[in-house]
Amino acid sequence: MTEHPTRERVPWPLEARELARDAVEGLQVRRELLEVEVRHDVRSIRRLVVVGGIGLVLVLAGIPVLLVAAAQELAQTTSLGITVWSLILAAAVIGPGSIVLIVALRHFRREFSGLHHSLAELHEDMLWLREWIDAA
Repeated sequence: MTEHPTRERVPWPLEARELARDAVEGLQVRRELLEVEVRHDVRSIRRLVVVGGIGLVLVLAGIPVLLVAAAQELAQTTSLGITVWSLILAAAVIGPGSIVLIVALRHFRREFSGLHHSLAELHEDMLWLREWIDAA
């Protein structure tokens, strides 16, 4: 076993200690920001699941009505009464359901950050550290 010579511990210069302290503090702040973003994104996903699910149920409920209406129209070309009402009811279900689904998706896309803020901040920190190291 080879013994390594022991080196004396040289205290860090004040600038280095302050930089290390700032780096640790910066990492703690970034971690907190990451937690906030993850909580926000989870809420956005829940909202999408609930509201989008309602829209999807309305659309799916309207499809059989629409198919029955089309089948009745083809089977009874002279009897428009039930077919017209079936088409109206199908449109009344599918239309609002589609609108709810589209609005929910747009809202989700606008709100969902996907950690973009945290990653951008970390990138800025890395650039700052590189500049500081290069200047030293």
